[in-house]
Amino acid sequence: MPHYNTRLTVVGPVPTLKRFDAKWTNKVIPGLQYLELLECSPRRIVLQFTTPALVLAAVTRLSRAWLSVVLLLDYEEEDKRIKGLAKAKAGRIEHYQIRY
Repeated sequence: MPHYNTRLTVVGPVPTLKRFDAKWTNKVIPGLQYLELLECSPRRIVLQFTTPALVLAAVTRLSRAWLSVVLLLDYEEEDKRIKGLAKAKAGRIEHYQIRY
């Protein structure tokens, strides 16, 4: 079964990030496990977690709900030897992936 090690960085204005609840991410991203808060500064929140599937659609939905933030998704699937980076803002996503 695939296992994606994922880091989600949320960058945005201070008032918005004060309202951003990392636990809400757990409801939006399917199969999320082992959610860990790595950083919580005024302009950046960094979460680490694992999922059984790639969560690009969920991150896109999350970016629609939080229009003034930028979501950076850094992931790796070791068995398939895939590494990827995605940037989502206001429902639009840029995605890059490599195999190693």
